[in-house]
Amino acid sequence: AVAPTPLAEATVAECDAKLRALFPQVQASLYFCTGLAAEAAAFTAVADVLGPEPVAFFYAQNGYGGSGQLIADILARGGKLRPRPLAVLGQDAEGRRVTLVDRVLAELSTLAGAPACVFLETPTNPELQPHDFDALMAGLRAYAERWGKRVPVIVDTTLAPLYPVFQKPYAQGWPFVLVKSGSKYLTKGKTTLGVVACAGDEVALAIVERARALGRDADSF
Repeated sequence: AVAPTPLAEATVAECDAKLRALFPQVQASLYFCTGLAAEAAAFTAVADVLGPEPVAFFYAQNGYGGSGQLIADILARGGKLRPRPLAVLGQDAEGRRVTLVDRVLAELSTLAGAPACVFLETPTNPELQPHDFDALMAGLRAYAERWGKRVPVIVDTTLAPLYPVFQKPYAQGWPFVLVKSGSKYLTKGKTTLGVVACAGDEVALAIVERARALGRDADSF
């Protein structure tokens, strides 16, 4: 645990100003001592907000290794998250290209109304696969219409840190949460930083608020 200092508080204030200038839709934001601390709080918060039934957690099988280990080796132990790692690229039996979004939607069709969450790096790391968010959201909205369950989307913008996810038409009226490392782009290497932010959706706000409590308990801000 790192005790807050005047320099740290000033750095966070500066980063918050930058974040809100870049994303005017942001309604709530949190700053953690590392990116993985931010992920740990946000992913756990999803399970707490969507539970008590275990939450199917879809993510790239061969994405960033630290995130995968966090999900499968640590967070899954509590039984609240059910890791559902999926391959990023591949082909079907007829040789047609299959994407991560295709696999998410195929797996979603097997859940029969169970709670779920999708975590995407965009683009994926290291394959650099962009995602068809329009197709993803069409499937998620169809799931919500059929079962009455909205599936939050957590996005790490990896190599596109300024990607305006909250401004996109597909994100409107849906629980999108941004989770990323801000060390390179916000603090310029002065300190490590993990960022969690959302716009005005009530489920996304509940996730961020729960992540706030978890971060406070873990002293990871």
